[in-house]
Amino acid sequence: MLKELWGFGVSDAVFNFSINCGYNAKSKLILIDFNEINLNHEDTLKNIQNKAWRERSSFLRLTQEKQKIFKRVFEAQINSESLVEYWGKNKV
Repeated sequence: MLKELWGFGVSDAVFNFSINCGYNAKSKLILIDFNEINLNHEDTLKNIQNKAWRERSSFLRLTQEKQKIFKRVFEAQINSESLVEYWGKNKV
């Protein structure tokens, strides 16, 4: 979902996936809290580089085992290289 949002130049600013996201009728993950979006590439890059997601309740509530998995996946997929690759690529 984050990469799809990035394609439109939008990011979840807080990475609090357990309370800011949900599933629609087609079982697609969607962002439901639009008060916490970011339209600024540089701010999003800083959040990624600072690994801001590690300080969010959605991450902290995970078990230690799940945190390890989440950390590994996030660091591999949600990084500055991916941001550059996806940001603003989709046309509305």
